[in-house]
Amino acid sequence: MPDVFLERTFAEPVTLEVLKKMMTDSASCLSIYSAEWQQSLLSNDGRKLYCHFQAPDLEAMRNVMRFSNSDYQDIWSCELHDTGAEGEVNVLVERSWDEPVRLEDVAAIEEEGAWCLEAHNVTFLRTFFSEDHKRMICLYRAADAESVRQSQNKANMPYEDVWSFQHLTPALLFPI
Repeated sequence: MPDVFLERTFAEPVTLEVLKKMMTDSASCLSIYSAEWQQSLLSNDGRKLYCHFQAPDLEAMRNVMRFSNSDYQDIWSCELHDTGAEGEVNVLVERSWDEPVRLEDVAAIEEEGAWCLEAHNVTFLRTFFSEDHKRMICLYRAADAESVRQSQNKANMPYEDVWSFQHLTPALLFPI
């Protein structure tokens, strides 16, 4: 099944308890539309949330959100590109372009600036690249978001935002 990302923002910070309730309330809709929650990335300030699902298509996720009365900013399908590096992710980089880009071109820029990542003790772990090739989120392990931001600036990597997050999984929120 395709990977799908759902983006949400909140005027007031969302707590883990509220997030857990949102996931519980949408569980039956997820099942009806054959969608599975994989993980969520909640900004440390609780105002941004990216939820990763596997779903048959984007319309299935739109239906889940509509029937569970949940709002969202965007839903997009993507490809996962994993580096194979080990470790827990904790910093997200948002990137977007007006015109489609090739993953190879973005990767080449990052390879040229790999020394910047090492200098700031930042490890790149994976990328989710949108099917329209106009956006991506990259996940890193680092001491903090500022370390990643500095490494991206020095490497001349384009980005919209860099933020630290809590990595939430079904096993973490709903332990057996």
